[in-house]
Formats: sequence, C-alpha cells, structure tokens
Amino acid sequence: LTPSRDPGLHLDFRSGRRWLAEEVTRRKQLDDRVTVLNTFSNTCTAGVMAAGAGASAVLNLDVSDTCLADGQRNAALNHIEIETVRYDAIPAMRMFAGVAISQDRRGGGQSKAPTVRGSTPTLTPKKLKPRRFSVVVLDPPTFAKGAFVVDIVRDYNSLLKPALLALEEGGAILATNHAAQVQMEDWKNACIRCAEKCGRPLIADPEVVKPDDDIPIRPGTEGHLLKMLVLRI
Repeated sequence: LTPSRDPGLHLDFRSGRRWLAEEVTRRKQLDDRVTVLNTFSNTCTAGVMAAGAGASAVLNLDVSDTCLADGQRNAALNHIEIETVRYDAIPAMRMFAGVAISQDRRGGGQSKAPTVRGSTPTLTPKKLKPRRFSVVVLDPPTFAKGAFVVDIVRDYNSLLKPALLALEEGGAILATNHAAQVQMEDWKNACIRCAEKCGRPLIADPEVVKPDDDIPIRPGTEGHLLKMLVLRI
C-alpha cells in the first residue's frame, strides 16, 4: 500500500463496524428479522460485518460500480450474501422513506440511472420501493458533488432526515462525521434537533462510539479523529 492507494478498509471505522455487528446480534435475540441499510458503502465492509452477524437482509448503496464489485467479492470470501445497489444515497433514502424526490438545486445535473450488482444481474427500476430498516449506517464523505450534493459541514441534515425516515420504529442509525472542523457537541445537538423536527425524536441521548485507541494519529491532530454517534428512535 502507498499513500496514493485506497485500501477500501478504514481503520478509524473499525469500532463502528464492531458496534454494528454487536447491534445486529442483540436485535437477533429479540427478532429474527434484522435489516440493515449501508449507505455510502464503499467496499461494503460494514455490510459484510452486518451479514456475518446474522442480519436477515443487508442493502449496500454506493455510486461506484467498482466499490460495489469489491463488496460482492468481500462477501463471497466470507461465504455470505449481500445486496448491492448503485444509487445516490439521498434520493434512495427518500424513496425508501416514501418521500417525494426533487432535484437538488445545489447539484450539477441529473442522477445516473441506477444499476444493481450481485450474483444474478438484474435491472433496477427507476424508482425504489418504500421499505424500512432496523439499522441504517450513514457514513458519508465530507463533501461530494453530483445531482445531490453531500456537504456534512453545512448540511448534514439533508442526509440525516431521510435516514431517520427510512428507519422502522425502534430502529437505530450509526452516523459518522469526518469533518475536523465540526465539534462533537455541536454535531450531536444538531442531530437531536433534526430528529425532533422531522417527527422522529430520539428515545435517548446519542451514544458516542469512539475510534479504537490504537489508531495511529499525528500529535496535535486528535480532533481530526472520526466522530460516530448512535441515534435511536
């Protein structure tokens, strides 16, 4: 590996993946049906962890065919099955939540037609059917241009609101924030307000998931560590 290579497996999110596996296991003891939506899934490592822990269905969303193909290989190497769908996360979550889709005025053009990668190639309809999930993994990049702009510094709510609406009652979101300039307390309070405003108030204070202590960081950059919150409705 060199600095110019992205391995598709991020060490600072390791504790988040571990939380996800433990959450799926806990929920399986109460209900055999545990569904997981993994947004911005990259190479689907979180989805593979969820499926390995016994989730009954895992749907991974990403705009990169290459990443999703790697995700399917990761799943096959672990002898498990996952679903991978090439789709922008924001409109996909809105459709799952049954919310009308409108073009993001901040974006630059129309969304690309979605395609599905899996063991049996099939066509994805232009619209995704409404469905709810037990757990949503919301792990967006700091900023991304497209038909629907991602900007977690200025507008995290545009991601969080549809994720909350796509949860089933009693569901949970594992949310991340990669922006060093965003303070944990400010982000936490913003998440609480967003949940209240969209009619899905949290049933408890957000839980903080910290990166593992052995994550290598340069002195003086501790505030740049990945921030993670668990939001339960």
